Amino acid sequence: MQDMITRAWVSMETKAYMLKNRARNFKEEIKNDERGVGAMVATILIMLIVVLLAAVFWEKIKEWFDKTMTKIFGSEGLEKIGN
Repeated sequence: MQDMITRAWVSMETKAYMLKNRARNFKEEIKNDERGVGAMVATILIMLIVVLLAAVFWEKIKEWFDKTMTKIFGSEGLEKIGN
């Protein structure tokens, strides 16, 4: 029984060590590989700009959308859709 517990413990320690090394290697690769980081930063910045522009112009977008829907469905059409 003690031998089985020892083997299980050694197996868990080995797996933990391997995961730790894999995470360390991944971190080092990301840090050293500048190609992946630049694309990631550019993507995040573009998403941030789009969200900020939508927040700034939300009233104008909502007003345009309401006018367009009123033209499509008529003045009473929007109330009928909600019910």
